[in-house]
Amino acid sequence: MAGPKKVFLSYVADTRAFVDAFCEQLFDINGRLRRIDWLIDNVTPGKDINADIAERIAAADVMVSFICEKYCRRMGADELRMGVLQRDRSSGEPIIIVPITLGIDGRDWWRSFKTDAPEEAALRNIADKPFFRPGTNSWVLPDVEGIHAIHDLRDWLCQADQPPPAGTAA
Repeated sequence: MAGPKKVFLSYVADTRAFVDAFCEQLFDINGRLRRIDWLIDNVTPGKDINADIAERIAAADVMVSFICEKYCRRMGADELRMGVLQRDRSSGEPIIIVPITLGIDGRDWWRSFKTDAPEEAALRNIADKPFFRPGTNSWVLPDVEGIHAIHDLRDWLCQADQPPPAGTAA
């Protein structure tokens, strides 16, 4: 076994409660996925935060981006841009980008972002998974259906040779 897949989470502080609830479902006791974002494993004191984040994204197998209305104006958008650069890796598998949209503005930004991305990034066909009240920027915690979608996503991420499950992000 090659070890757990490394997952980098990209989000803004306003969505931390949602991210925590999402992570409770994504990361299971089997240890198939390992979280490597900088809020879990602190940056070494004295080290440049941006350089450390770039290294973590470069090492990640998966990047889950929680895109709300503030995401595009914060560091999260820069993290996603770094992740997109990893889609064109010359060696190994490209990073899997998983967009989770947490509001209508976040979803609109994601759609614009993937349309404007370079063709080689292959983002145009990546679906997002919405977790918000229709037509609003009010995100909602995962309900039973959302929890099942997260479990399906987790299981798919752990099986590299399978297509993504119907109706989920990836």
